[in-house]
Amino acid sequence: MQTPHPLDPLTAAEIRHAVGILRRAKGVGARWRFASIELKEPTKGEFAGDGETLPRRAIVVLWNRDDGLAYRSVVSLSEDAVVTWEARPGEQPNITEDEFAEAGEALRRNPRVAEALAARGITDLGAVLFDTWAYGGSLVAEHHRGRRVGWVDVWYRDAPDSNPYANPVNGLHFVVDFNSMELLEVEDDFVVEKPRVMGEYLPHLVPGLRQRDDLEPLHVHQPEGPSFVLEGNELRWQKWVMRVGFNYREGLVLHRVGYEDRGRVRSVAHRLSFAEMVVPYRDPSPDHYRRTAFDIGEWGLGFMTTSLELGCDCLGEISYLDATLHDSKGEPRVIKNAVCIHEEDDAVLWKHV
Repeated sequence: MQTPHPLDPLTAAEIRHAVGILRRAKGVGARWRFASIELKEPTKGEFAGDGETLPRRAIVVLWNRDDGLAYRSVVSLSEDAVVTWEARPGEQPNITEDEFAEAGEALRRNPRVAEALAARGITDLGAVLFDTWAYGGSLVAEHHRGRRVGWVDVWYRDAPDSNPYANPVNGLHFVVDFNSMELLEVEDDFVVEKPRVMGEYLPHLVPGLRQRDDLEPLHVHQPEGPSFVLEGNELRWQKWVMRVGFNYREGLVLHRVGYEDRGRVRSVAHRLSFAEMVVPYRDPSPDHYRRTAFDIGEWGLGFMTTSLELGCDCLGEISYLDATLHDSKGEPRVIKNAVCIHEEDDAVLWKHV
């Protein structure tokens, strides 16, 4: 098996290896969750020497669901050992997709939830979306301090494939403990009538919509192939060279971006990524003020990535890269076609006649 480049994302085998090291050395059992498992990237200084043979390490953030205590660990994949193991009391790792789904199912089975929804005329719980958010740390009620608390918006669908956000169940919220999946509170403060505004966007659900039929298909052909070269995770185009990375938090990361100039590669950037994306709702009402929409830090662009499709998301001569992440049990999962690489011609930027 070819040894990965020091900046290549963790493989499925490496994710399993990192989890296995902690299960063996620290007794991590079935009641633990893995919030994040990612490559411990070499620093810029470490690349000043022989950067191609640096050891492979992983950063793992996990917690015990029984006592709620979180840990941050660095494990060496090259040496099959735990390098650091640090307890982080008073901190909560990012919410996981598994917790979102499990909280929704637990609420769907809860009689108190069914009763609260029935009082509003909603009896088909299969049509309900329980949209669980992480609390802002300073907003967690004093009597819930120390718990891993989620706050739930409620929406419902008029049809199986309709837009749930078209039908908010305003004034009704649930507070859940993510570790025990216990319903802590039912907040039933006020009722708002169903919006009169149509909020659907799928064509067959929009009344009276007639889709355009006056556009001919657009095809992009490159008979001689694209001008870029992708070898593993190294991308070269024109005189540009870079490495394409991917992790659970930032999603796409560009490493060691350089430009070939007179026989040498000039460094342009050591690392490029989106650091954070914050959505400030700026609404002090009970329906909004507890939302913490840190889309990168709390949920993760990588975890939220979906597979791209030719003709829908990408046109032309395409090269795809898959992304390998993991679930909260530490099992790897692959996102097919997570990254699409292709050329686009935006024509001449400026022309003088």
